[in-house]
Amino acid sequence: MEEEKLKTLLTVLAILLMGTLLGLIIYNTWSNPKSNTPSLYIQSPEKDKVEATNNLKVNVDTETLNKAEELYSQGINIWYGVYSDDADLLFISDNDGGYINIEHDYVSKNEDGKNETIKNHIFYQFKDNIITDNFSKTGIQNLIKSSGQIIFLNNHYYCADVWKPYYEVQNTLTATKQTTNEITFEVTNNTDDKVSTFIIEKENNTWKIKKFEINV
Repeated sequence: MEEEKLKTLLTVLAILLMGTLLGLIIYNTWSNPKSNTPSLYIQSPEKDKVEATNNLKVNVDTETLNKAEELYSQGINIWYGVYSDDADLLFISDNDGGYINIEHDYVSKNEDGKNETIKNHIFYQFKDNIITDNFSKTGIQNLIKSSGQIIFLNNHYYCADVWKPYYEVQNTLTATKQTTNEITFEVTNNTDDKVSTFIIEKENNTWKIKKFEINV
């Protein structure tokens, strides 16, 4: 008899406990309705950044896009200097089958990443309009400041004789921002997905390079 009473008591307690838990679940459900606020995942910076990037894609007319591609290709040629396939179009030839050049100090980074000055380095002279026809005034300042290999001396632009490995790379230009006088492009290297920035701006109603980053 005692054993049966104990079983009955335990059964009643179990039922009361289950009822209490069920009541709490129902109370919480009704007292805390679902919020319209997006989840934390949707609000995360990463998600916002992706959406913002997609929203910034703009359509550029074919003529302007072709000009941008032409300017970017010319920027690559200028970066390669005398080792460009189009070197004959960039530099002034001398009487010996080479290019007119001068000697000037060249500052470059050594293996430790520190600036190193090379005395009497060879610099080749660009044809007079090569830089000014392709880069805006701001673009020229950015080019000289960022490249280190291009100098302006005696009213001429010169490029240091610096060998660079040549890569056959297909880049894709995607416009990400556009105003009346300036367009920013995201340049994607289709070989390794490296991304750089390329900006063109209108100067005297002509598109020219404002910012150029090599993407190889």
